[in-house]
Amino acid sequence: MTALFLESQVNTGEDCLILLAFFQFIVGLVQLFGAIIRTIAALITRRNLKRMIIYWGMVIFYFTVLYMFTYLNWNVLFWLPFAWIIAIWYCIKIVFVNIQTHSDSNQTPIINT
Repeated sequence: MTALFLESQVNTGEDCLILLAFFQFIVGLVQLFGAIIRTIAALITRRNLKRMIIYWGMVIFYFTVLYMFTYLNWNVLFWLPFAWIIAIWYCIKIVFVNIQTHSDSNQTPIINT
């Protein structure tokens, strides 16, 4: 299937779950690192602070429920995809909004004569 599983010569459904979990872990690390930087910037400039508080509330809720799933021996795979909802919300409400705001402010108006 992939280079990670060439030595096993067995293609199981668990291989896909391992790759998905690895990909989710990497995306989560990048997102958390970016969110920390954006939170520091929001604290300094006082812009988008409310959105960052909402984001960190969602992250705390996610990890609290994930801990409960793990502690109660429930199926953790059911809860893991909800991290993608947080990631998509973060991109739509925080990352892409800032990009659109900056690109709109740099445009000069066209004056018809």
